Amino acid sequence: MKNMLHQKPRLSVELQLLQYLQPRMTFSPQETIRYETLQKGFLGEIAFYNLVKNNAVSGNFLFDLRLASNGTEFQIDSLYIENDSLTIFEVKNYEGDFFVEKDKWYVAHSKQEIRNPLTQLQRSEFLLRHLLKKSYPNFSIKTCIVFINKAFTLYQAPLGLPAIFPTQLTRFLERISSNRSGISARITAIANHFASLHVANSSYEKLPIYSYSKLRRGLTCEITCGVMLEKHTVRTFICHKCQQTKTIQHAIYQNIKEFQLLFPEREVTTGIIHDWCKFAVSKAAILRTLKTYFYPVPNGKHTHYLPTPKEDKNEGKE
Repeated sequence: MKNMLHQKPRLSVELQLLQYLQPRMTFSPQETIRYETLQKGFLGEIAFYNLVKNNAVSGNFLFDLRLASNGTEFQIDSLYIENDSLTIFEVKNYEGDFFVEKDKWYVAHSKQEIRNPLTQLQRSEFLLRHLLKKSYPNFSIKTCIVFINKAFTLYQAPLGLPAIFPTQLTRFLERISSNRSGISARITAIANHFASLHVANSSYEKLPIYSYSKLRRGLTCEITCGVMLEKHTVRTFICHKCQQTKTIQHAIYQNIKEFQLLFPEREVTTGIIHDWCKFAVSKAAILRTLKTYFYPVPNGKHTHYLPTPKEDKNEGKE
């Protein structure tokens, strides 16, 4: 039975900017915490998505939904639609030992209190219920926290906690997969309705402050290694952290896209990309990449390139 997946979890603009900036500037302690929190949360969402996808789970799963109810935004990591019920899954990528005491959650080794994940789940349920009131008033809503990280342990968990622990994930998938009710046209229509309500850009994102002149220049690895690429051979660069090699064109292409996101108001020219790459590649190589993947806009002696790539022939592949 084929599962329906709407929208694989995507990087938020904030996290993508932080990923690009991390090798180019020194983060403050607050920026470091913010980056690590967002990164860990995103990896948890991707892990749950892959778990569902790779196990061919039946039913309608929607991922990475950002909705608005009465002018209030809320995010749902995953929403499962089955008959006349909805289940909100809140994915937590906690790692280490935690415990619960009188409805408060703590990190075991430091006794530091953390935000109770049930609070966010209850907020999402309340706002979703309000959103459904007119269109689907008879739908029941269930909630569940998914602890995706195998290195997570929760002590003194109260009975009845709406949660799936790492050791329970296999049974959870088996239970969902055993549902043979099928995917009706109605369920598909409801899934598409929710997908259409998705808010692309969140007003709650905290975009970092940065300027071109204060950023380190060079070719970065597009994986979150946080290091600059180094010349490997005449035609390739290497990331000494992940050990992956990149062709010159691939490295240039990825760093042009990075520049575009960081500085959408600036024109993309051969000269500015040459400076952005810290002269690590020739202007001729940059020009070839720009002509291959981007649209030229001639302006007398100067040409800049539109920020939207052409239909990617190989997306600067290796």
